[in-house]
Amino acid sequence: MKKFLLCSLLFLLMQILIIPNVLAKQANYEADKDALLNSGLHMGENQLDLYWFEKGEKLFEIAEFEKAIDAYTKALAINENYTDAYFKRAEANLELKNYELAKEDYSHTLETRSTYLEAYFKRAVCSYYLKEYQNAIDDSSVVITLNPEHGGSYLIKAVCQQRLNQPDDAIITYQTLLKQVPKNQKQIIQTAKDMLKRLGIEPEK
Repeated sequence: MKKFLLCSLLFLLMQILIIPNVLAKQANYEADKDALLNSGLHMGENQLDLYWFEKGEKLFEIAEFEKAIDAYTKALAINENYTDAYFKRAEANLELKNYELAKEDYSHTLETRSTYLEAYFKRAVCSYYLKEYQNAIDDSSVVITLNPEHGGSYLIKAVCQQRLNQPDDAIITYQTLLKQVPKNQKQIIQTAKDMLKRLGIEPEK
């Protein structure tokens, strides 16, 4: 069952590239700023945060996640309220399976964007892998409340309920998923049906 539960979440992160776990290092901002200003870019400090963020975006696109984290960190050193930089640094850390760091930055994101569903969902994913199952359930529930058709959140919630030995609650969550989630989310729907069968429940046709 443990192996199956883990496999049931793989499709939620199927686009995540699995590469070695590397912690981002804090760069020397002052030295980098001087280098930029002396290179002919002549941008003000209020533009440097955007420069580093956009550099991080380009690095993220080519799967240079460690370097992207470094760039986002530089943007945040200039502007500590840069919400997009927190979110994208979290995304890069999630790609590297740095779940604790990713969770922390998703939390920073939600401090200023309290209804950002993607941040709640990704934080739930982090909590799952950190074995903080109740936290994952709580974040998944927020997403479901605001978007009842978000299949991935039902699935994480139900799997975590199983982890906490709450099979009856998990059954209800899977059944609700089948009623609420659009039919085009075929893989999620099939996974829910398979999980119900393993719990001894025949899904409604």
